[in-house]
Amino acid sequence: MKTSLTGFAATAAMLCVLAGSVHAASEASPLPGVDTWNALSDEAREAQRDAVKRVMLERMIRLKEDRHRLTPDNSAHCARMAQELGAPAAFVHLLEQEAGHPPVGRDYYAHMNEMTRLLEVYGVDELQIRVFAEEMRCGGKEARSIAAWLPLKDVFLLVSKEVTLEENEVRSQLETLRDVYARMADVYSGIKNRAGAEAAADELLPLLEQIRPTAALRAALSRLEKDSVPLYVRIVGQARERLIECRTYLRETNYYGSHRLAALDSLLSA
Repeated sequence: MKTSLTGFAATAAMLCVLAGSVHAASEASPLPGVDTWNALSDEAREAQRDAVKRVMLERMIRLKEDRHRLTPDNSAHCARMAQELGAPAAFVHLLEQEAGHPPVGRDYYAHMNEMTRLLEVYGVDELQIRVFAEEMRCGGKEARSIAAWLPLKDVFLLVSKEVTLEENEVRSQLETLRDVYARMADVYSGIKNRAGAEAAADELLPLLEQIRPTAALRAALSRLEKDSVPLYVRIVGQARERLIECRTYLRETNYYGSHRLAALDSLLSA
């Protein structure tokens, strides 16, 4: 059955969201390249979405290096990267436009709006990528190393808010969160130095794939006071509390200097 406003609904009504690869508002958009995108197989869309994410992460890293100024060099570099990675032609074209004729004034805002709408079609969360790049406390070289290490197919997913989850889906996904948090706490509790932190990052990296199906659920939970959601407390609460204790210590030690573990922790916590 669907989640309702009584009984189980005290929890589930707030969690009635489902991950979507295409933003609902974008389906009727006249943006160029949308028909081509929609005609692709799931595998082809996944590969092209991956390419877009990698380019956008590089774009945000370069923006950070350039003190948040979008330069023609940034756009040109990203356009070449997008083409090499096989990103959608419409996305490549927008980057090439920026590089060749940088928009100004109203044209700039119109251009950025078109970029945002196109990313919605691809199911890529631009804000998540921007925040992630900003939060990495390392130089550009190491940030790029982390970007290359991460399986981006499992992160920065745009989710839709329109579709309800079945009760059994909510329970199953909460159990996944519980298992992931328990595994993280087990590994975190054994970290004693930088080498251990680096090894832990590699060990926990597969959890991104495990947690991917819960993206929409986590987006809903991020807008709630989790302790006010009885089912969450019942299923996830104990594992979450233990993870918080382990994570607090790690953060106090700055993850023993492991930027990879810090980056992974932020993605698994999102």
